[in-house]
This record gives sequence, C-alpha cells and structure tokens, in this order.
Amino acid sequence: MTEKIGNFKNEIFETSESKRCCFKNEVFKISESKRGDFELNDIYAIDALEGLKGLPDNCIDLMVTSPPYDNLRDYKGFSLDLSAIGKEVFRVMKDGGIAVMVMQDQTKNFGKTLTTFKTAIDWCEKAKFKLFETLIYRKYGAEGHGGIKDSE
Repeated sequence: MTEKIGNFKNEIFETSESKRCCFKNEVFKISESKRGDFELNDIYAIDALEGLKGLPDNCIDLMVTSPPYDNLRDYKGFSLDLSAIGKEVFRVMKDGGIAVMVMQDQTKNFGKTLTTFKTAIDWCEKAKFKLFETLIYRKYGAEGHGGIKDSE
C-alpha cells in the first residue's frame, strides 16, 4: 500500500525507515518488497499450485493466466489441477480483485469439449468466485487439430 508522506523532486530515495519514491513532487512510501515467500518483481519457475500456497491471503489485485488445457499441446506429462488452482487463486485474491483465465476448448467430433465452461462453473461452485463476465470471440482460421484426424 502506498502512503503519501510529503513533497520532493522526482526521485527514489531511502530513509532509515523505508524506501520512498517521488512522483510529480509527491512522496510515497513504497510497500514491503515481499509477498509471502516471494520477492516482488521477480520471476519464479515453479509449480503454480505450490507457488500460490507460498502467498499470503488477500494479496493479489489482478491475476491473468492461460493454463494448459484440453491436451491441445504436448506438455510432456505435466498436468494441472485447475480445481485446486481455483481455490488457491480465490484465497490470495483481494476483495474486489479480478481473476482472468484465457482458455480454448478442444474440438472433438465436430463439437467443443466445454472445458472452459466446466472450469468456470467449478471455480464458482468450489472456490466461491462470482462470475462477472464470459467473453467468447470468433477465432478466424482452421478449427480443430489443424488437419490431424481425431480418432474418437
């Protein structure tokens, strides 16, 4: 959380108390540099579920993800428990926070698998999210597997 503390020139400086930054001649205290087990502004190559467990409750304003789904690509044995991820995402989201999930359903036997909708329903029923909006866009180009015949 930022806190206005005075008027100075545009700069970042440190005091004995904490790091401060100045923008448009107003000085703000920079919030702590960690969230749970993680330094802010660092990138971690870590299992999503384990990473979420390392975050404190109510600490995230916005989450945007495009998780692996529907076996559309070869993830070399990697799998993701989207239901468990939903519960952890809900736990770390601040009140009023927004979670965005970008997914595409696989086409099988000339129809969609509905994985996107099933996941949204799961997150609402089990994780207690409230569905604000669903956006479906028309994707131009070839549908399905790009010419590979589905055996099912």
